[in-house]
Amino acid sequence: METSIQIEAVLFAQGEQVAIKDLAKLFEIPEAEVKRNLTILAEELSSRGITLLRTDTHAELRTASEASEILKKMQKEELSGTIGKAGIETLSILFYKGPSTRADIEYIRGVNAGAALRTLLMRGLVSRITNPKDSRSYLYKPSTEALAHLGVGSREELPNYAELSKELAALEETLKEKDEEDT
Repeated sequence: METSIQIEAVLFAQGEQVAIKDLAKLFEIPEAEVKRNLTILAEELSSRGITLLRTDTHAELRTASEASEILKKMQKEELSGTIGKAGIETLSILFYKGPSTRADIEYIRGVNAGAALRTLLMRGLVSRITNPKDSRSYLYKPSTEALAHLGVGSREELPNYAELSKELAALEETLKEKDEEDT
């Protein structure tokens, strides 16, 4: 597979800027070679909805400026509606389980959580931090705005917090055991 394609995949998967030196280390090639592949990638993306942003030290994939109006419209529509059942379920998991990866949330819910997380992030109800156990993933946690919206100062003040967080932990353990049996 071409290096520019692999770099595109890495930038897409990261979803944020990546240091050119880190790409060089990952691909075990000189930084000059990474920069050459970034130039190729930028040319390939020039007529698409995604563009490559690049400084001397970092690179990142973003939406093309030509799509900004339609994306603003989409964002406005998302923000004007309710967070929906998926958003409520996702927030509940984060409140009662604590900081969780997207994979953890999807495992508990049994469905993709990408759209719900995006909506909650856009509304400022959750925040995203780098996972200290695996820098390739993120942890999502309720924001102070979400706590304020519910009128509580901490997760522990939520109704039936102790009981429900224990039940959620037991459910998660049961699901993991079932998965281990199936493999």
